[in-house]
Order: sequence, then C-alpha cells, then structure tokens
Amino acid sequence: MVSTCWLSISTEDYDEINFYLTNPIVFDTDDDGLSDGYEVLFSLTDPLDDDIDDDTIQDGEEVIAGADGYLTDSNSEDIDSDNLKVNDEIANGTNPNDYDSDQDGLNDDKVTNGTDPNDTDTDGDDYPDNIEIIQETYPLDPDDYPTVPPVTITPRQLL
Repeated sequence: MVSTCWLSISTEDYDEINFYLTNPIVFDTDDDGLSDGYEVLFSLTDPLDDDIDDDTIQDGEEVIAGADGYLTDSNSEDIDSDNLKVNDEIANGTNPNDYDSDQDGLNDDKVTNGTDPNDTDTDGDDYPDNIEIIQETYPLDPDDYPTVPPVTITPRQLL
C-alpha cells in the first residue's frame, strides 16, 4: 500500500521541511523562545540557531525584552556601536542600546582609565569624567580636578 500522507502537507509545512529544515510539528525548533515562523518572517533570525550572533544571549531574549530588560538586535553583536558586545554591556551594567550609558561624553568602551561607565562623575568631585580627561586631571581622584569651576545649567537657563 502506498502512503498518500504527503498530499496533506500544506505549503507552509513543505517550506518548513524543505527550505528552512525545521519541523512543522515543533513550534520552536531551536528552543530560543521565538516560533520558527516569527524567526523566518519577522525577526530574520535563524530558526535552527538559538543565538545567531553568538553573543551567548539567546535570540528570544534579545528580540523580546526578557530577564535583562533590554530589547536588542539579535543579528548584531554591538547595536550601539560602542565596541562592546551586548552580553558584555549587560554584564557591566551598561545599556546595550546606548553608546554612552551615563551620558558623560565618554563611550562605554572608553573607560580604560578606570572611570565608571554608569557614573557621570566617578570620583564625585562635581566634574564630569569627560571634562577631567579634557582638562588632563585624574577622574578617579576627587582632589585632582580642573581649575575651571564646573558649569551648571538649569533648565530655566536654556529658555
């Protein structure tokens, strides 16, 4: 007896089996939290690879704001162009969607001098880290600060 089971396979199932190499019976072939259809049609990730950019964060975690709280691009290792991978930013506590998480004028990767990428003024002397670097003072020593007083602008002064 010849089986005619193949006649009941839909076009979508045929594509899933023959083009995407996924299993039409399994909702999420790579078990990354995204359905195979969503990966193929919307997120443009690979339904056979749970971490398309190999940054150790599953595609589902990057596409849907999950435990890390950030919505990131699973096709890019560095979405904010600060030379830090998304998983490194999350480990450092910096925002993978913002190249300057603390808004001090220094990219998150420019903390080789020891400044804190999450604190505008690492040494607490009321001078932002970038100003201290420009003025060639040490941003980790509160007693070493620029001779020019810090400028404080209130929102009212901007009007």
